[in-house]
Amino acid sequence: MDNKDVHSRVKKDFNDFFVSSGFIRQSSSLWIKTENELIQIISLYFSYGQEEFNFDIAVQPFCIPSENICLNISQRLSRFDRRSIVRYWGNYDEEKLIDDITDAENVFTQNVFPWFEKMCDSNSLIRFLSSPEAGRSFHISPFAKSEFLAWLFFYNHNFIRARLNAEKFISMSERHNDENTKKTVNLMKEMIILSKTNTKELDNFFQNIIRDNLNMWKLKQ
Repeated sequence: MDNKDVHSRVKKDFNDFFVSSGFIRQSSSLWIKTENELIQIISLYFSYGQEEFNFDIAVQPFCIPSENICLNISQRLSRFDRRSIVRYWGNYDEEKLIDDITDAENVFTQNVFPWFEKMCDSNSLIRFLSSPEAGRSFHISPFAKSEFLAWLFFYNHNFIRARLNAEKFISMSERHNDENTKKTVNLMKEMIILSKTNTKELDNFFQNIIRDNLNMWKLKQ
């Protein structure tokens, strides 16, 4: 089998497997499933110029602005494989390739799908981001974690913890000079004010974010 045949076989077999598990194929290498306030994401990639494949496993909340479905909170499938930290699947030999596909599917069934079940809403994502695993296994930086938690706490009306994380993010943002960070800082300041003065307007603010995200991601609410 050449690279083209390997890629075609991997995409077809995994598409059948993911669809049977409730996922929708968003592109040739991206599958998603909406679960309450989150998207569960599976992204396939092949090593450059090779037949080897792996996946990024991610979740994304509706309430954080993003122009695209993204992998900000993600980890490699090989990290979910408790037998090995560094691992790829894939082989030119058809029989071995089928074995590798089956092996990777077992990792999904035994480890990934149960993790997705735990990541079922914004509160479960808060618990995850507040745990050591977020920084240790998922390599989420303190800067990114403070931003994600601020958004989620404001969304859930946990305003004390929201302001603490927003202020931490604003403080750390001084080391960043990009336009996206500046925009987020302004939104954080706006949410701090609204949380103190007009919670109804804050709720409307999040509803607009969710609506805009769903439109940009081409999803139905």
